[in-house]
Amino acid sequence: MNDPQPEQVFGGTEAEEVVAVRTPVERFRDQWAAQSAPVSFLRQYGFIQRNPDLLPYAEQARIKGWAQPLIFALQGLVLTAFLLSAANWLITRDRGPQADEIAALHLQVATEANRLKGLIEADQVGLDRINHSRRTGGLTVGTSGPTLSWEEAVQKTKALIEDTQKEEAQYKYKKALEEKTLHASGDAWALFHSASPVMLVLALIFSAQFIRRGIQGDYGKIRLAKQSDDFYLYHVVASGLWMVLGLVAVLHLLLSAPAYNLASFFEGGGLLIKGLLWLGAFGLLMYTFVLISIRLYKTMVLPAPALEDILENRIFLHINIGFWMVFAVLEAGLGALSYGVYLLQKSV
Repeated sequence: MNDPQPEQVFGGTEAEEVVAVRTPVERFRDQWAAQSAPVSFLRQYGFIQRNPDLLPYAEQARIKGWAQPLIFALQGLVLTAFLLSAANWLITRDRGPQADEIAALHLQVATEANRLKGLIEADQVGLDRINHSRRTGGLTVGTSGPTLSWEEAVQKTKALIEDTQKEEAQYKYKKALEEKTLHASGDAWALFHSASPVMLVLALIFSAQFIRRGIQGDYGKIRLAKQSDDFYLYHVVASGLWMVLGLVAVLHLLLSAPAYNLASFFEGGGLLIKGLLWLGAFGLLMYTFVLISIRLYKTMVLPAPALEDILENRIFLHINIGFWMVFAVLEAGLGALSYGVYLLQKSV
C-alpha cells in the first residue's frame, strides 16, 4: 500500500497543500523546546516573556522542569532579595549613626578614665608622702587641715582614693549601659532597614490571592480569571525581575545611606534629592505594576487599556490595592520584630 500523500485541492492552475494546525499545548511544547537557556528557571523566564498567551496551557503540557507559580516566584525574587538583604545586614550592622555614637562614647570614657586615674595617682602620691612623713599632726589632705593627725590624714587619703575608684566604676557602668542601648538600637535599625526590601518582595508574592479576588470581581465571567493569581506570579517574575531587584538595591542604599557614607550625598540637596529618589523608586514600582497588568490582560485574552488610560486599567488598580495592603501588614510585623530585638538585646 502506498503512503498517504498530503491532500491537494486543485483549482485552475493553482494547488494548495493542507497544513496541520498545532494545538496550543503542542505550541507550548514547541516553544519550550526552542528555549536554549541551560537552567530551567531561565528557560521558563524566557518562555513566559515571549509567550504570555500560552500560560493557560502550562498544566496540560506537563513540561519537565517547569516550576509551579509560587516556586518560580520564590526562586526568582524572594531568594535573590533575601541574599541581597543578608549581605546588606552584614555590611551595615556595625556601621551607621549608632556606631559613630559608640565610637564617640569610647572616647569620652577614655578621657574621663584618664582624668580619674590622674586623681587616684595624685592621691596615692600624697598617701606615700604621709606614710614617709615623721610628723604626727598638722597634716593637710585636700581641703582638710592642716589640723589632721597622721592617722586621720592616712584615712582621709585612702577614702579619697576609694571614692574616686567608685566614681570611675559608676561612670563606666553607666556608659556601658549606654553602649548596650546603642548596640541594641543599631542592630534593630539594621534589621529593619535590611529586611524592609524583603517585605516588599514578599508583599508582591503574598498579594496574589487578593489580586485574584479583585480580578474575579471585575471579570468573573472569564474562565481564566480563576487562575489569575498563578498568572500574576509568573508575570511578576518574568516582567519585573530585574526592576524589582534593582528597586531592592536602591532601597538598601536609601535606607542604609549612613552606613555606606552616602548620607551627606543624599542630604546635601535637602528634601529635594531625597524626594526625587523616593519618587523614582515609587515610579519604578508603578511601572512594574503596569507591565504586569498588561501581560495579565494578554494571558487572559482580554483587551488591555492604553498606557495613558491608567485609571481604566482595573488589573493595575487591583495589584496596587492587594500589594499595599499586604505590605503594610508585613512592614508593621517587621517593625514589631525589630523593636522586640531592641528590647531583648537591651535587657540581656
